[in-house]
Amino acid sequence: MRLVLVVLAVTVLGAAAAGATEPAPAVPAVPAQPVETAESAAPPRAVIAFEHFIRRNGPFCRTGASTDCFQRGWRFADRDSDGALALAELTEIRAALLQWTEWRGESLRGGERLGIATGVWIIDSVGLPALFAGFDSDASGGLSREELLADVELDERPLGQVLLDPEAVDRAALAERIGKLSPVLDALLKPQE
Repeated sequence: MRLVLVVLAVTVLGAAAAGATEPAPAVPAVPAQPVETAESAAPPRAVIAFEHFIRRNGPFCRTGASTDCFQRGWRFADRDSDGALALAELTEIRAALLQWTEWRGESLRGGERLGIATGVWIIDSVGLPALFAGFDSDASGGLSREELLADVELDERPLGQVLLDPEAVDRAALAERIGKLSPVLDALLKPQE
């Protein structure tokens, strides 16, 4: 995984898109109107929404500007469009990510599964409420874009490149936010040789 928590939605973009360089493999078809059959139930609505989000934004985030990729993730994550991310919104996205990952199963590449598992493990190890509080610098109960990006400088490069750039990511500040797991984060953000 090449992402920190820069929002669970961006974590998803990173796991599904930022590190991948080849086109995504074929995935199970997503019906416009889910129909349950005796053999298998249709994926939950959250899974379908997540799949559509990844299909529309994953290819863009592999090559597009990190600023634009972040905005796409923000719009997806800010479910109530109030301009802030609430803990409940991030909790919903985490749940949808896990359901989507299970639904995609073996169609996810090994690196994608590992990235998602690592991201969820970091979030769960620190605790989503604690991680949220670490970013909520004004204690408002909602994360603004500025709070979420306090340790990352997005630019015209793709998100994966930005997050691997030590000049663009304040790793010391991120380490403070995640405490004892900071060595894991440091290892994940190290460019591959």
